[in-house]
Amino acid sequence: MPKSYAISHITANGHIVSLQCASFHVGILNSAGELFLGGDNDSGNLGTGNSVKYHGMKKLVSPHFFTCFSVFSDSTVAATKDGQLLLLGNAAGSSRDKFVHTLIPFPRVCQLSGLRLRLMISTEDGQVFRYSTETGVKELVCDVDTGYRGLVSCRSSSTLVCLAEKEDSILNNFHLLFKSIYRRELQDVTIITQ
Repeated sequence: MPKSYAISHITANGHIVSLQCASFHVGILNSAGELFLGGDNDSGNLGTGNSVKYHGMKKLVSPHFFTCFSVFSDSTVAATKDGQLLLLGNAAGSSRDKFVHTLIPFPRVCQLSGLRLRLMISTEDGQVFRYSTETGVKELVCDVDTGYRGLVSCRSSSTLVCLAEKEDSILNNFHLLFKSIYRRELQDVTIITQ
């Protein structure tokens, strides 16, 4: 049985940089690139190779340094420093063994957001991709070269937050991005200028 970790063990090698909660599982990423997961594991979303539930936090055993992650819908997806996405649980796709780690190449990922079998991925280059974990289809939905520094969230509330150097330089692209993702017009937007 894998070891369960307390917060002091999670922060032993670095401070917490990200914490996310899905409906039935959670994840914590520390500054050392270590990912800790806990909760329901029915679909293999904790990366243990089985469906055992963990009430504490379990360190994902991996040789990779993780830079960001997303937990959602019995899935965990994490970006590695060497340019790959690790897919766990339902994110591994219905045609594959859900208890096997799946790695796909995806360089320069700076943030992830997932809902059901869909990911929104923003890159350090200011590109935003929609990725289907079910079909493996990657689609560029926005290529912003006007000071974009943020992420698109594809949670059910359709909340989008974008950091930009200049509000007017991003607003038009942001509306187009929202429409391409959700197939409807943007009703409210929050832009935080730096």
